[in-house]
Amino acid sequence: MSAAARSLSRNRPSGRKALLATAMLLVAVASAFPLAWMVLSSLKTPAETMQVPPVWIPRTPTLEAYEKVAGVINVGRSMWNSLVIASVTTAGILVTSMMAGYAFAKYSFPGRSLLFSVLLATMFLPPIVTLIPLYRMVGSLGLSASLAGIIVPNLANAFGIFLMRQFIAGVPDDLIDAARMDGASELLILYKIVAPSVAPAIAALALFAFVY
Repeated sequence: MSAAARSLSRNRPSGRKALLATAMLLVAVASAFPLAWMVLSSLKTPAETMQVPPVWIPRTPTLEAYEKVAGVINVGRSMWNSLVIASVTTAGILVTSMMAGYAFAKYSFPGRSLLFSVLLATMFLPPIVTLIPLYRMVGSLGLSASLAGIIVPNLANAFGIFLMRQFIAGVPDDLIDAARMDGASELLILYKIVAPSVAPAIAALALFAFVY
């Protein structure tokens, strides 16, 4: 191979990397643009907000919109409620998804495949379909005017169970059998062996549950 050919072959990966980096940068900019537009628009005056063509950067930044919001609602209380709901539901989803995923992946019981198929089928139901039955159920429990009415129905998640089941299925059975022979309980196995083995999936599910 000539020197020119070797030089060309060495430059090809660099060219691909540059193209990939450019594409990723464009995707990042496109993803961040709506958030930046929202923040900038919140600092505009009402006239600048409605101006055509649009004003990209506010000429006279103002906090008037934030002052109006603070005067109408208790922002601190709302943020605290959101934090409590997101934190508790995330913890609940992680616990229920780990336990159910472990059962589906490592236990054999009658109707396992059918039950898992039904669980997957619920993922295709639009949330609006279950909204009214869920509201009536929460109301019958006397939870409609409390944070528990939002938290309790969201303590389990079909997607979380599916995700954990897929990852836990990849944990070697020999590790689990060895732990059982040493006298470890199922909860100890789940905590000491299974959870560390699927830590990336747990982190991804926690992020998804907290944001969603």
